[in-house]
Amino acid sequence: MTTIEETFDSQLELYDEVYSLLLEENRTLKRTKKAPGQEFLDRKRDTLPRIDSSLAGLKELNDQGPVRGNRSSQLIKSAQNKLMKIFLLDRENEQLLLKYSMPSGIAKQHTRIPAHKISQAYEKLKG
Repeated sequence: MTTIEETFDSQLELYDEVYSLLLEENRTLKRTKKAPGQEFLDRKRDTLPRIDSSLAGLKELNDQGPVRGNRSSQLIKSAQNKLMKIFLLDRENEQLLLKYSMPSGIAKQHTRIPAHKISQAYEKLKG
């Protein structure tokens, strides 16, 4: 059984790696105005099993009961902060991918699509 500190240290290491990948993707999108190539996508896809494994480790910790201790609290806060940065960067990357995948005239007119418009389009497709 791993300790709380070991689990969170490995989580933070993985989060740093994911953040670096997303930052690389962001820079590529801004520089080339195209999605990254297959090699990059393969590297990104290779992180998925590691993320699944790390989530299993967190679930195991959660099953052990509440986290105690100052160091553990600091690690949890660091993990939460890194995850927020990851989520924000990933969202920006999704918007850039959407923008650069649209024909240029449409992209200039609609860089953001309101959620209700997406829901309406989805309903039409389902319907």
